[in-house]
Amino acid sequence: MTLPSLYVFSALTGCRLSFAAVLRLLVATVVVNLAVAASLGPILAFFTLSTTSYPFMIVLNVGLLGAAGFVALGFLLKVLRQLSDAARRDAIADAEDEGDPATLARAKAEPDSTYAMFYIWVIIYGLVGAQMGWLLRPFIGHPSAPFTWFRARTGNFFGAFFHHLSELLGVND
Repeated sequence: MTLPSLYVFSALTGCRLSFAAVLRLLVATVVVNLAVAASLGPILAFFTLSTTSYPFMIVLNVGLLGAAGFVALGFLLKVLRQLSDAARRDAIADAEDEGDPATLARAKAEPDSTYAMFYIWVIIYGLVGAQMGWLLRPFIGHPSAPFTWFRARTGNFFGAFFHHLSELLGVND
């Protein structure tokens, strides 16, 4: 869902990644996210078996999946830094080959806008990921509700999360 925005942001900031390269990078990030989330599964299973607090389980799921997301985004940032550093080295080498001192100075002093693009995209990725998780929520069914594969779409992630968090903390609405 966020592939087009990542590609456009990277193109606008001068990051010379092709659409296929951005796709590979995003797929690798999702794979890291999945691997970390799966590795946290035993922790989730332990708490699932040891508590009956539905609000706690919702908040725990959000926390564990959020942690997996941050690790995956850290991976993405590391790869973007490596690509940015390589591009900067290539630009400096090209400027040195041309022998133009102005081009060389510009290549060395050019600010790295890849990181600004990354942070804007992280916000988009987080918002979309949270709402996507909300849409796929039948796997964490309410204990008093009958099992169903698909539930009616009501509300959104943010309203539900803050409602469950206030329930867990005992804060009145």
